[in-house]
Amino acid sequence: MPVSQAVLDFYPFAEQDGQVHGLLVAAVAETIEALISTLAKAKLSVDVVDLVPFGLARVARRLGHPGEATAMVHVGDHTSYVVVSVDGLPRFVRIIPIDIPTAAVRARAESLPGSVTSEQELALAGSAALTVASRPRSVLRAEAAAAPAVGDLADRVRSTLAFYRNRPGAARISTVCVSGAGMAAEGMRGELARVLDIPPRTVTAYAILPTEGLPAPAIDLDLNLVSTMGLTLGELDR
Repeated sequence: MPVSQAVLDFYPFAEQDGQVHGLLVAAVAETIEALISTLAKAKLSVDVVDLVPFGLARVARRLGHPGEATAMVHVGDHTSYVVVSVDGLPRFVRIIPIDIPTAAVRARAESLPGSVTSEQELALAGSAALTVASRPRSVLRAEAAAAPAVGDLADRVRSTLAFYRNRPGAARISTVCVSGAGMAAEGMRGELARVLDIPPRTVTAYAILPTEGLPAPAIDLDLNLVSTMGLTLGELDR
């Protein structure tokens, strides 16, 4: 994006030989201003704008080994994040725009106008005839696109971590944690386990901070709340 349209910040994480190393943080100014103005209408003032990758880095501090890198992979409906951090400090971030058929996406598709139930179809597998249950057309289209999207995202995560490892002075990745509602999508866990050389560990919000006496939320919500919890941890630190 043009610099004139961005809000910029710098996140330092190390100093070496008189030079400060860190991440350049950029966000679309129009988006940030819209969020702040919306909160202002609710009589709320904004002191700090936090971002999901920083929240995931804070969660990683609780999950990784001291001095070693932890990779957090958070798979969302339309946006996924890969964050590599050391001791809770982000060293590398990639944001991947890709549509994953989560439960929320499927529910929205079913509620769209014109999402009528399709007629029963017959699918032939070899010499066997299998009846396909009647489903909304929009859901059938989403399911047809699911496999390529899942495989595409897994490959992008693999290449992202490989790119990080090849950077000079990159800390060794010893832990890979996965979260987000997209992890409940069909095939996602298996694809990531297939392409990554470190077995991924699934992380849920309830496992990080269990609430006594309350039942765990639905699995997709439990996976999705990990990023929200990370942002809350930042507020507690302040």
